[in-house]
Amino acid sequence: MMSQDNSILCALDIKDNNIKNVSVKDAKIKKRGVIKHIKIVNAELSYSLYRCPQCGMNTLVKNGKRTTNARLASSDWRLYHLPEEDVDDTHIKFIVGINEFTTIQNVIDIATDEIPIFKEAYGTYQSIQRSIRYHDINLLQETTSGYKRNGTAMDTAITTLRKNIDYVKNSCLFPYSNGPLEGTIGKIKKLKRNSYGFRNLEHFIKRIRLICA
Repeated sequence: MMSQDNSILCALDIKDNNIKNVSVKDAKIKKRGVIKHIKIVNAELSYSLYRCPQCGMNTLVKNGKRTTNARLASSDWRLYHLPEEDVDDTHIKFIVGINEFTTIQNVIDIATDEIPIFKEAYGTYQSIQRSIRYHDINLLQETTSGYKRNGTAMDTAITTLRKNIDYVKNSCLFPYSNGPLEGTIGKIKKLKRNSYGFRNLEHFIKRIRLICA
């Protein structure tokens, strides 16, 4: 009688004898507003699995290798804005941009390994984010002063930081912020725009008091 492992391997036409403990579970994915029911095949290898040199993924390919072109969807750019300490490297989820079940850490590794210039910009971004998050003035100064131009948008960001480095340092050192003031100004501008202006200044001031109360 054929075991469950053998039946699944035969159905998938997988002939690798190192694949053991095969199981199948049901899952749901939502793509473009449509929920699809799929089956995920889990298995174990008798040897350590390393990243495929062709596609860069920690996934198995039936009877050989394949080459894939990673296409990151517009929704995946948010993954690169996560602080390094918040990047999940254990839980597997479906990533629409590369059409794979993998971890967020693996998605970031694929892009940084394939595009060296992006890896430099990503490292610089993480250093700046870490210095501001933990109020590390020395790291901020080291990152901005040691940066070398590479023709990316990061050049403009670093140039702006260098020009305003004293103000950025102050924002890291002191608890004060002009954020609430900028928010109030934004509310006033939105009120003026939505009302197509006010003929009576007194009415305008009253409306400002109402929305900012």
